[in-house]
Amino acid sequence: MKNLRPEDNLAHAENWEKIASVLVKGDKNRMSLNPEKSEEYNEAIFSSWENAVVLRVLAPKPTKFHIAFATRKGIKYLPQKLETDLKFAVRIGPKDFKVFIIPDDIRKKILFEVVEHTKVSDEKYKDLILL
Repeated sequence: MKNLRPEDNLAHAENWEKIASVLVKGDKNRMSLNPEKSEEYNEAIFSSWENAVVLRVLAPKPTKFHIAFATRKGIKYLPQKLETDLKFAVRIGPKDFKVFIIPDDIRKKILFEVVEHTKVSDEKYKDLILL
């Protein structure tokens, strides 16, 4: 094996970009989706999840990004591009999950934060994107 010089060594922390993320704790009292059941069944379960978390994505300059979700079973992302200075809500199911914000240019700095936990029916957030 050939050692790289320290300034070229990928193991050093300064060579790794950071992806903004938040961990959302699940609501253990909610029913789980069941891949063996119909799409209609799972849609009804998903729609029954009343709790949501409101998230905000900010950046010094407008930045396009994708939203990704990670659970123990894998990572999924939305193909739609969104732009920073955006609030959106995510339903909370029974399992913990992580939400990632992936900018078009991974080197761009993005702030990603939890605004508050609320209900899907909260009038204050009636115009937000709900995932």
